[in-house]
Amino acid sequence: MKHKIEIYTVKGVSKCDIACQIFESRGIPFENIVVGIDMNLIVEMWARSECHTIPQIFIDDVHIGSLPELLDMVESGEIDKLAEEYQQ
Repeated sequence: MKHKIEIYTVKGVSKCDIACQIFESRGIPFENIVVGIDMNLIVEMWARSECHTIPQIFIDDVHIGSLPELLDMVESGEIDKLAEEYQQ
């Protein structure tokens, strides 16, 4: 099953770069929603995540969290399991 992955980011922010690299390095496609100073996207991110930090990550419209939660998924092997689905 392929998953819909969305990451709200700001260019030049290392936490955002790391989150994107985690998916890219495993060949997992994702939509990078660059928030920047676009208030519409900022409000959308806040409404969906109830968080004001970046990056904010969603898998299949479920809020995963930010970089610490993604790193937990890496440590637990969940991200590698997700990657396996894209390598088949």
